[in-house]
Amino acid sequence: MNYDLCTLNNLTLKTKTSMAFIAIAAIILCAVTINAPSDVEGSEFRIKPSIVLSEEYNDNVLLTTEGKSDDFITRTVPSISVLYRAPIWDWDIAYYYNYQYFAQKTSSNDSTHTLDLTNKNRIIPEVLFLEVKDKYARVSLDVTRDYTQESTFVNQTDMNLLTINPYLALEPLSQMSLTAGYLYMNTWYKDPLATDRTEHIGYADVRQNLSPGLL
Repeated sequence: MNYDLCTLNNLTLKTKTSMAFIAIAAIILCAVTINAPSDVEGSEFRIKPSIVLSEEYNDNVLLTTEGKSDDFITRTVPSISVLYRAPIWDWDIAYYYNYQYFAQKTSSNDSTHTLDLTNKNRIIPEVLFLEVKDKYARVSLDVTRDYTQESTFVNQTDMNLLTINPYLALEPLSQMSLTAGYLYMNTWYKDPLATDRTEHIGYADVRQNLSPGLL
């Protein structure tokens, strides 16, 4: 596969960006784990590390229709999940590192990172909130076929989806609720041929409860 200089520079930038996302996520995970006080009134803190080891035989590692290659694949998946809930904010973080060793070298040894982070801040309790979500995962490059269900690397790339959502939740009347906010979404792909995108969305939702006498 040939890349011109511009594409190579873009690939290098995206690789550095990928590592930056992972580094930031690791810092947040450590900070929440270390600083989460278990004795704060009304707080909840749980941390769960785990590791999975597996061995599989695959008769078509590269998903080809002809000249199929088989291999024995050893997989190691350490992971950690952190849940922290307090009056001012909630944190829910899960991180997985998936390392695969191909015994017959049908593919270079592969590793993937998966991060699912959700944070909710109660800036003004019951009125003003800020939700931040970040999801880092490997996804299929083909929108018509989900290759992640068939392989961990064929026709795939890493993706990061960052969502920032400040919003207001009001009750102007006893039977009425109003929610209004702004949604920022940034989708990033490691593959230089994939298209990154940014979305800005404003929204409002008004709900009126009917009195039982009107039903």
